[in-house]
Amino acid sequence: MSTRQTMPTPEPIDDDLEALTAEIAATTGASAEAARQLAIAQRPALLQYAQQWDAAARTTRPRGQTTPATTDPA
Repeated sequence: MSTRQTMPTPEPIDDDLEALTAEIAATTGASAEAARQLAIAQRPALLQYAQQWDAAARTTRPRGQTTPATTDPA
C-alpha cells in the first residue's frame, strides 16, 4: 500500500462556475485554484439564485408567449 499523497479528481465545472471563477480571479487577484475553490463554495447560492430567476421569469411571461418578431422596415 502506497503512502504517497494523491490529488482528488477535480469536480466538473459548468459555465456559470467558470464565469464566476474568472470574475473572482480578475477582481481579487486570487490564484486560479483559489478562485475556483471560492466559486465552488458559492455553488449553493448560485443555484438558488438561478432557481429564483427561473421562477420569476415563469411568472412574468405568460405560458406560450413568444418574443415579437422583428420586422424589416424596408
